[in-house]
Amino acid sequence: KEMRTVMRLWALLGVLLILASLGLWNYATLCRARGEMSSEPKGKRIAFFADPQIEGHDRVKLEGWYGALNNAFNDVYEKFVYRQMVQAFEPEIVFVLGDLFSKQNLPDEEFFARLERYSWIFES
Repeated sequence: KEMRTVMRLWALLGVLLILASLGLWNYATLCRARGEMSSEPKGKRIAFFADPQIEGHDRVKLEGWYGALNNAFNDVYEKFVYRQMVQAFEPEIVFVLGDLFSKQNLPDEEFFARLERYSWIFES
């Protein structure tokens, strides 16, 4: 009987996590829908994307395949967040702020590799 209660609690937690994930996944779209129903005057739309922290090959050297997987996941996730923001709010201009490449002195090869990833993440 006690085990059944624990299983029900885990199932409830799972459902709540799924609902929270769906809400967060569509948060920008929900905000836009709420804004469209507003009777407030419309102004310029400016978006800020702060501190993307694009890590590079040093992480891969340190962590091996896990570092490469982590970099790839971060790139895909940042691209997803950026595209959701642009799709939902249709900003006229986007500012990307912060320490973009997470290191002070980059060799040219590493800089251009990160620049390519940056361009992929923030392509229109």
